[in-house]
Amino acid sequence: MPPHNHTTWALIAGVHGQEHNVRYARVADGGNDPDIVKLERDGERTIVSGNCIEYLPDDFHTIQVPAGGAPALHLHLYGLSLEHLPRRVTVDQETKAAPRGSWPSRRS
Repeated sequence: MPPHNHTTWALIAGVHGQEHNVRYARVADGGNDPDIVKLERDGERTIVSGNCIEYLPDDFHTIQVPAGGAPALHLHLYGLSLEHLPRRVTVDQETKAAPRGSWPSRRS
């Protein structure tokens, strides 16, 4: 999944297996286009049973379950349901394009 925020608090807690999270910091670039977001890697953590990671509304992160690994189960808790977050942002890392409400469809 590409870097994204949630515009609300989020907590990911490990239950079984591994989920790798990479946190990104937004880089101030002096630009005026709100639909362009520059990010730089700002830490990472693998979530397993017994640990968790938290995010604030404007934090960007990616998640990945290691390929070929054991099945994974993690609790993703949010301050609001994903359907009620129209201003969330997903960043295209190549173009830096990040239009508001640009959440990948889970139904595709």
